[in-house]
Order: sequence, then structure tokens, then C-alpha cells
Amino acid sequence: MIKLNTQKKRGRNLLSRIVPKVLTCLAMVCMFGFNVNAQTYLSESFEGAWYLNGNIATPGTATGPNAPLGWNQIRVVGTGNPSNVCGTTNASVDWGTMTYSGTTYSSSSIGFTGCAYGNNSQPTTAPIAGSRVLWFYEYWANTGSTRLLATPTVDLSAATLPVVSFSLVNASSAVLRIMGSLDGGTTWNDLGAVSNTTGGTWATRIVSIPAAYKIATARFGIQVVSAYSSGDVSIDNFQIKEGIAPAAPITFATNTVTGNSFNVTWVDNSTNETAFRIYRSTDNVNFTLVNTTTSTTGAATGGGYTLAQT
Repeated sequence: MIKLNTQKKRGRNLLSRIVPKVLTCLAMVCMFGFNVNAQTYLSESFEGAWYLNGNIATPGTATGPNAPLGWNQIRVVGTGNPSNVCGTTNASVDWGTMTYSGTTYSSSSIGFTGCAYGNNSQPTTAPIAGSRVLWFYEYWANTGSTRLLATPTVDLSAATLPVVSFSLVNASSAVLRIMGSLDGGTTWNDLGAVSNTTGGTWATRIVSIPAAYKIATARFGIQVVSAYSSGDVSIDNFQIKEGIAPAAPITFATNTVTGNSFNVTWVDNSTNETAFRIYRSTDNVNFTLVNTTTSTTGAATGGGYTLAQT
């Protein structure tokens, strides 16, 4: 038996078809799928005031590090005063904000207001939510400068399939990662790199949250490593929420059958998969992973896939 399942950004769907050991006929097809609730555990659109390390008792300062209420900003690599950096080569830069006026964006970050996006790298449309976006001044930042903007504690103890979801504009060479902490922010772990976007178009990015983080005291962070490149980084509508399992593949089949080989084929039927896993069994009980095929059609349906088997 050959069993195909889709490795999704969240959730799992199974689609299987029995292929007898002698490869002379096909048996029935089985499909399984599920959705999960759409609960949101944390939502931040960066509209509110920033405070010194997110502490409401202390207003933000020109020297920082500043953060939204309850968040904190960590200068992982590179320190110094981020103020007055507009147009300054190799500046010390923290995460800050940009405000949209209806036609253009300008910096509303404490200590360096009025800056424009480097190299015209601003989003080409309005923010996804509100009038402000999270912004990193990559165009002028020190090479290797690393900033981590960390969320408050998030209770995921009752979560099913939690994900980190946000809107992104990043056509620069800066490396963006989602980080996680299981000990309140003392130790940070890499949960995954985030792919860049094309030009100034907003794109949704989703990062799966491992099961180990389904605790009451999980924290997450947006980490950027500067490459002192040709554009800035913008983020909006940052959420930690439940994911939704995508639709299963369709038109699963075997063909080109010979005495010792055959092809497995299927058609992509979802828009948020990352890969397909193919399993084999001779008894329909015990399955062995034989291949993981990376999706090349994650944003669309209808793509056909073929895997040769012997």
C-alpha cells in the first residue's frame, strides 16, 4: 500500500490508495481531513504607544530599547543609541514603527521620527490593519546587527494547532526568523526562517508552533539580522492563533506499472502546504516513509506531482 499525506503549515490530511504487492490492480481510496477552531491567542498591529522595554511605567526614550506594551526588545548583536539615524550609514537600529498618512509612510519611532524608507522599499499599499506597521531600518543598519522583538507570555496550554501569522514586506537581504522561548525569555530557540517577499506587496507568512510550546508561559519573538542591504522590513497584523488544516490532495493514482516499478501521482488541492510525505506498506498496517516532496505550488491548486517507485 502506498499512503500519501500532506505536510502542512498546520494540520494533516491523508489520502491513500491500496496497491497490491504484485501491482496488478488498485483498491479503494480513503480520505481524511479536519479543521480546527479559529481562536486568536495574541494579536498586535503596532498601533499603540511604545514604552521603555514595554514597561507601561516608563515612557519610551530616544536611547531605548523600546517596545509595545508588554513586549520587550533585545539587542542580541550590536548596541548603541538608535536615535538620529536617518540616512546614517551603518547606524545602530532597533525595531520601530512607520505611520501611513494615506499616500506615504514616515517613521514614528521614538528617537528617529521623520525617516523615510530606505531605497523606496516601503509597502505599495496601506497597512493591513490600522495606520502603523512594525519597521526595521535595514537600509542603514550595521551588518550583522540583530534585534529580537519579544511578545508577552502567551497561554497555549489549550491550543490544538497554533501558528504564528503576520503580513510582511521584505525585499531586502535581511534574515527574518520567528523565535520561541519556553523559559520566559531567558533562552530563545529558532522556530523557522521567513521567506522574503516580492517588492512592496504585502504577503502573509505562517510559521508552525511546535507542540512543546503548548504551555501557559510560551513567548515568541520576531528576530531580524541586518545585511546592510537595499531595503527595509515591514510587518503588520502579527497574530498567534489556531491554524486550519488544508484540503487533501486529489486524483491520487499509480501508473506506468512494470514488474518492478511504478509511478505515484497526485494533484495539489490546497494553498498552504509546504510538502507531501509518501509512505509505503505491504500489510496496510505498518507504514514506512519513502519520500518527502517539497511543494512547488503552495499558493495555488491544480499542480500535478509524480514520484517514481521501485
